[in-house]
Amino acid sequence: MFSRKAAAGLINPETLPPTESAAARHSLRAYLQTGDWLLLQSMSLNPSEFGWIVGVHWYDPVPTLDLIAPEELLQFTSCNCSGDCSTRWCRCKKNGLRFISACGGCKGITCKNYIHDDAESGEHSDLDF
Repeated sequence: MFSRKAAAGLINPETLPPTESAAARHSLRAYLQTGDWLLLQSMSLNPSEFGWIVGVHWYDPVPTLDLIAPEELLQFTSCNCSGDCSTRWCRCKKNGLRFISACGGCKGITCKNYIHDDAESGEHSDLDF
């Protein structure tokens, strides 16, 4: 049933819970913000120790290096777009996922959202990102 819903594009990635790593980093950033509010900035906490990358004029959140979902779930995630998955309208491309044969419009045949074998290095490289 899950794979049928995924193939039909009925599962929104936004509704999935965060990964353990993403939740931990979010908790650090929330702790820093709460500390700033409660202490009224009387005590300066170092943002780089609480999930932020310190830039020249701003802070960026530390990105997670984990998969956005368990591998088993990613195998069943697909889009149901009518094009060739070459634009960000494609749900899979928008969320950094590659096609599977259950994708709606292209079925993986005309898909532009794929992993290409690099003949020189023998490794996979990502295209169209």
